[in-house]
Amino acid sequence: MDPRETPALRQQLLDELVTEAIEHLDAADALLDAADQGGLGADARDRLMRAMHTIKGSAGYMELTDILGLAHALETIVRQPTGDDAPPRLDLLRAGTAELRDLVEHVDAPRSASAELLAALGRADAPPAEPAMRRGPSVAEIFLDVVRQQCHALRIALPRLAGPGDPAGPSDGAPMVLRALASLRSAASYAGRDDVLLLLDTPLNNGTAEAMGAERVARLLDALTSVVGGVAPVDLAAFTPEPSARADHTVEMVSAADGDGQPGTNAAPTPSTRLPTSTDLSSVEAVATLRVPFARVDALMGQVGELLTIRGQLDHFLGQVEGAGCARSLIRQGRLLAGSLGRSVDDLQNTSRELRLVRLETVFRRLPRICRDAAAHTSKQVRLELHGGDTELDKTVAEALADPLLHLLRNAVDHGIERPHERRAGGKPETGVVVVTARQEAAEVVIDVRDDGRGIDPWRIRARAVEADVIDAATAAELSPDGILDLLFRPGFSTAASVTGISGRGVGLDVVRANVSQLGGKVVIRQVSPGTAFELRLPVRLAATDVVLVQAGGQTFAVALDDVRETLTVASDRVRRVAGRPAIVHQGRIVPIVSLAEVVGLGANIGTGVDERALIVAAVAGQLVGLAVDKIGRHQQVVAKPLASYLAWPGLSDAAVLGDGRVVLVVWPARLIASALAAPPATA
Repeated sequence: MDPRETPALRQQLLDELVTEAIEHLDAADALLDAADQGGLGADARDRLMRAMHTIKGSAGYMELTDILGLAHALETIVRQPTGDDAPPRLDLLRAGTAELRDLVEHVDAPRSASAELLAALGRADAPPAEPAMRRGPSVAEIFLDVVRQQCHALRIALPRLAGPGDPAGPSDGAPMVLRALASLRSAASYAGRDDVLLLLDTPLNNGTAEAMGAERVARLLDALTSVVGGVAPVDLAAFTPEPSARADHTVEMVSAADGDGQPGTNAAPTPSTRLPTSTDLSSVEAVATLRVPFARVDALMGQVGELLTIRGQLDHFLGQVEGAGCARSLIRQGRLLAGSLGRSVDDLQNTSRELRLVRLETVFRRLPRICRDAAAHTSKQVRLELHGGDTELDKTVAEALADPLLHLLRNAVDHGIERPHERRAGGKPETGVVVVTARQEAAEVVIDVRDDGRGIDPWRIRARAVEADVIDAATAAELSPDGILDLLFRPGFSTAASVTGISGRGVGLDVVRANVSQLGGKVVIRQVSPGTAFELRLPVRLAATDVVLVQAGGQTFAVALDDVRETLTVASDRVRRVAGRPAIVHQGRIVPIVSLAEVVGLGANIGTGVDERALIVAAVAGQLVGLAVDKIGRHQQVVAKPLASYLAWPGLSDAAVLGDGRVVLVVWPARLIASALAAPPATA
C-alpha cells in the first residue's frame, strides 16, 4: 500500500472494504442457497466469480493477504468448469464463504484462514476428468466486467471529489476513487493488460485522489470507458488533455506526472476526452443506495432529540406567558411559530428515522443455511419458505432480531417437524415445511414462524408445570389455553425428556422473549392445524419515546409505553401470593405485581395501608406484570438520554427533560421488572 496514505484514510478504506465485501458475500450466500433448488447455473457462476474477484482485488490493495488468498482459492474453484453442482462441492463453497466472511468481519484482528479448508479447496482445484460442456467466462470478459463496474463507481465519485485547491478540502469521493483505481489495477494485472497498468500507474502513485483533481479523474474515466467496448489496447494519447483556461487546473500528461512536471504536447480534443457535462453526471441519480456511516445517522438522531426537547420547552414557556396575561396577539403569534417549528421537527424526525431502516432480507439470508444444517443434524427433510424480505425496520432492531429468529427456526426443525417415517405414518408428506413471513402492520413489523409439525399439547404443558412446581394446581386450573402456552417462556421450563444440541421446546424461549421485549416487541404462540406458529411483533422504528408520567414514593417517573399493555386499579383483596410474590389473576393469566417505589427504595411493600393500587400492566419477557404506582398522570413524548454507567440501574438507565425543565428518570418496565423478579421474593 502507498506509504503516504494516512492512518485515518487507511481505516476509512478498510471500513469501506468490509462493507463492500459483506455485500458481495451476502449475494454469494444467496446464490449458493438457490443452487439447492436449481443448481449453480452459468449466470450464478459468473456472479460468484465476480464477487470473489472484487474481494480479492480490494484485499490485495489493502495488503490483506489471508483474505486475498482465500478469495482467490474460491474464485478458482468457481471458475473450474467441472459442471458439478453436487452437494459436497456446494458445501465446500459455503464453508469457504463462511470462513471468508469471518476473516472480513474481524479484519482488525487478522488471522490465517483454516489450513484444512485451504487444503480442501486445493484438492477441489484438480482438472476435470472430462471436458466441460460449458465454457466459463474468459479472462478478457471478466476484466471488461470489472472495468464497467469500476467506471460506474468513478462516475458516482466525481461529483463528490474536490478539485485542486478547493477550500472545502478532501471530500468523501476521494476514497471511492482510490478504491476503484486499486480494483482496476488488480484486474489489469490479472488480465495482463500492461497498457491499462501504465494508464493507472501515475494516479495510484500520487497517493490521493485530490492530487489528481476532478478534471483529471474525468479524463481518466473517459479513457477507461473506451476499454469497455472491446479488448483493444488503450490509446494513451487519448488521455492527453486539452488546454485549460485556469492555470491551477492545468492537466498534465500521465507520462510527465512523475517527471519534471512539465506538460506534454497538447492534442485536439476528441469525443472521448471531453469532460462530462452536468447531464452526464446526473446519471448517478439512478444509484439506489448511498453508504452512510451509522455514527452519522446516530448523530442526526441526537440532534433531532435536542430539537424535540426545545419544542417542549417552548410550549411550556408559551403556557407561562399566557398565564401571565400578556397580549393575546403576541401569544397567538408565538403559538403559530411553535406549531411551525413542531411540524418541521416532526418532518425531520421522520426523515432521520427512515435513514435507519434496513430490509429484513439481511436477516433472512442466514436462515436457509441454519435450516439446512439443523435438518441434516436431525435426519429430517425440511423445506424453508421465506416471504416479506423487503419489509423494513430499524437497523438496531434487525440486528438484535437475528438470534431470536435463528433459535425459533432451529426449534421448529428440531422439535416441531417430525422425522420422515413419522410423517408418513401420519399421512403427511415426508418433507416438512417451515414458513417465515414478515409484513408491516401500522407501526409494527409482524414476523410469523410457522411449521406443519406435530404441534403442542397445552394440557401436557399444564401437567408438566404442576409436576415441576412452576405453578400450583389451583392456579393452573384457572389458566386459559393461551396462558398455559405462556408457561413455555418460563426460564428453564421444558416438556422435553432431553435437550438436543440444536434446541429444546421451551428451553431458551425465555431468552427469545426477553430479547424481543427489550426491543419493545412481544412474542406469542399460536396453535395452528397442523403445527405451531410463533408470532413476533416489533416496532418499525426506534427514536423518541412515548411515556406516561407516574408518581411513586413521592417522586415523578416517566414509564416508557413500549412494553405497556393497559392500566388497572386493583382492590387489595384481589392480591394473592404466587410462588412467594404478590400477584393477581387477570383475564385468565397470572399477573405478578412489582412496586416501583419498593424497587427503587422509596416505599413500603405492596398493600401496606392502601385499599387500591394503580397498576401499569406491562409485557416482560412475554409475561404480563403489574407495576404498582401511587398515581398515573399524562402521556407525552420525550427523548431518553443515557445516564453514566455508574449511575444506571437495570431499567433505570436513562433520563429525560420535561417541558417544564424537570429532569425525570425513564423507567423501562421490561428491564426493571426482570431485575426485580430475578431477586429472591420477600417473605410474607
